[in-house]
Amino acid sequence: MTTILHIKLRCLSRNETTALTYLSQGRETASCHIQRRCMHPDAQTTRRLLKRLEREGLVAGVKGRSGRVYWWRITDAGRAAIAEAA
Repeated sequence: MTTILHIKLRCLSRNETTALTYLSQGRETASCHIQRRCMHPDAQTTRRLLKRLEREGLVAGVKGRSGRVYWWRITDAGRAAIAEAA
């Protein structure tokens, strides 16, 4: 069963919903872990997805010390969206 979240008058894709759900279950997570979880073919696809969610206020990203890795966490708005869909 696929859950679709309705945020700001648009439906989130299955991959966006998967990423939000995955982030809601733990701490900050590197893009590469989200990429594997969502089964994206490349890092750029995952980064675009997460940046889109960040613009909507559902996740927040921070560059790691090396500057090459982004760490992501779900925001309160993202948690609310997950709770609303449940």
